[in-house]
Amino acid sequence: MSIIKKSILGVLLLGCIYGANADPYIGTSVFTLDTDVGDFRGVDLNAGYRFGELLELRGSYMLGAQDETYQGVNIELDRKYGVDLIVNLPLSETIVPFVSVGNMWLKAKLNGGGYSATVSDDFTTYGFGVRLDIREAFSVVGEYKDVDGDTIFALGMTANF
Repeated sequence: MSIIKKSILGVLLLGCIYGANADPYIGTSVFTLDTDVGDFRGVDLNAGYRFGELLELRGSYMLGAQDETYQGVNIELDRKYGVDLIVNLPLSETIVPFVSVGNMWLKAKLNGGGYSATVSDDFTTYGFGVRLDIREAFSVVGEYKDVDGDTIFALGMTANF
């Protein structure tokens, strides 16, 4: 088991132990996954817990994405989900830059020339972004992630509880 997966598991255990002290949130974001075979655009559902001001654990699941065609092959991003450990670096009560490390799982369906295939893989992700706490119950989030040399740009919002 990789160090990233062990770290995420450790934060999950902390969340169970200190769940009463964690601040949950849910949100949604639009993303662009920029790869060598095309730019996939989609929508994610996000949920997570903030443990104090510094640590955060977030999960995401893709609600949908458009298909892409590369050299006559139709590529359908069938599934994308992930988990991130986030370290917040608050500058003020409303501006919170952060760095993240996590794991993302992708599944794609390929169709072309009378053939079809399904491929899936998981990737370690590294990223950074900024969260703007507009109100106590509402935040806007912008983020960049490196996914094995490819990039994800996401813009979203969260409802904080």
